[in-house]
Amino acid sequence: MMRISAVLFLFLVVAGPAVGQGVLDEDKYFELVLQNHPKSLQSALYNEQADFALRAAKGAFDPVLAADWATKQFDGKQYYSIGNSGLKVPTRFVLAFQAGFLWSDGVYLNPQRTLPDAGQALLGAELPLLNGLFTDAKRTDLR
Repeated sequence: MMRISAVLFLFLVVAGPAVGQGVLDEDKYFELVLQNHPKSLQSALYNEQADFALRAAKGAFDPVLAADWATKQFDGKQYYSIGNSGLKVPTRFVLAFQAGFLWSDGVYLNPQRTLPDAGQALLGAELPLLNGLFTDAKRTDLR
């Protein structure tokens, strides 16, 4: 009796999962291959890389807020202090707009760097003539 129940138990355990499996048709097979094959997964990564490259190329046209400051002190004297800050907004065309503020101070300041005591504001547009006449690196990357 024990032997019959062991064989019956073994038959049910082994044969049970085999009955639940169906026939794998061609469409289901190709679907599983497309979902799990390494080359298929790699091609999905290429699409993601292309999306990130496009995002980086669009980032070249983001506004830039920058500041720069240089100073020199020697023997207890401040020779000079020069600074600028500003915003540059490139467009998808060649034109770029900019706004900023310049300041300078010091005992031994270069005469070319002399500005009013309150500083100097600037507002302008940048148009490179004949440099990248038809295209440049930023616009080529975006294509």
